[in-house]
Amino acid sequence: MRDERKLWKERKELGVRLARSAHYARSAASAFSVHSLVHSFQSCLRRIAGMPDYEHHVEHLRRCHPDHPIPSERQYYEEFLNARYTDGPTRCC
Repeated sequence: MRDERKLWKERKELGVRLARSAHYARSAASAFSVHSLVHSFQSCLRRIAGMPDYEHHVEHLRRCHPDHPIPSERQYYEEFLNARYTDGPTRCC
């Protein structure tokens, strides 16, 4: 079991390096899991259709705004709807 975890971790690290070198936006784990591939595809379609993507937003907050608190999923969707249908800003950066 431990060897499998070590092998999976090595594959994941290799995938991360490959994804970074190829400048792909999807995570390295998606290369090794059908579920992750489907999730990435759905996320991409949502962004194209203008629907919010909570997980992508959380990653963005952690990467670019580590001092901001991370909202719950419900708070995120409420903020998204308010920003979209009121006269507020639609982007943070």
